Amino acid sequence: MISFGGRPDAARPDRAQPVHHPAGPRDITQVRIAGPWPEPRSAPLAAIAAVPGCALAAGAAPHTVVALDGAR
Repeated sequence: MISFGGRPDAARPDRAQPVHHPAGPRDITQVRIAGPWPEPRSAPLAAIAAVPGCALAAGAAPHTVVALDGAR
């Protein structure tokens, strides 16, 4: 645990970050990261690929796609 970190909704009102986005999305439901990955994948890349909702894909240029609220 990071000793200086904490839940964003537990911060003092004068230090609180917004917990609701003005555009309305509530959840990150999927992350797809593409790039020219080496084979075999490194341990950190394999750990990322093992996270539910996260996918790695091969691609010529690095890019990331984030799906919000089930990509509705």
